[in-house]
Amino acid sequence: LSASACACFAFDHDSDGLGDRYSILFTLLLTIMASKFVISDQVPRLPYNTLLDWYIIFNFLYIMLMTFLQTPFSHIRSDDVADLYDMMMFAFMFGLLVCGHIAYVVHGRRARRHEQKKLVASSKQLKKLGVRTEEIVQIRQKFEEEDYSDDEEDTKQEDRK
Repeated sequence: LSASACACFAFDHDSDGLGDRYSILFTLLLTIMASKFVISDQVPRLPYNTLLDWYIIFNFLYIMLMTFLQTPFSHIRSDDVADLYDMMMFAFMFGLLVCGHIAYVVHGRRARRHEQKKLVASSKQLKKLGVRTEEIVQIRQKFEEEDYSDDEEDTKQEDRK
């Protein structure tokens, strides 16, 4: 949230500061990519995008769009037109930011309710939710069959260090 909100400050620079605008936006793009790598080390790897992944993708695309919208600004010669363009683009991008975050919160609440239903559901209810009980049984069996003795030895060695 803070990186995409900081991107709105790119509209604060005057018409001569196009380089400053780009430097702010590219720095924010690098910040988002660095946070993506840090977060990906902390969460399990999954074959699909999670809600957090989609949030990071939204912020990345938001700042990319803002970067592309700065390009026509360099061709505007009149200060009045430049100020009007700045005001319109700021309003559009801020509105897009607010709408994107509202959509994220609404989708997140729906996904949370859906996952909570799965936690307390019976097998008939799980089928209605689209979860195949055969897969759950296979996962449980695989988990019970796996040998975790190597993992325990690794953690003991790390604790000794």
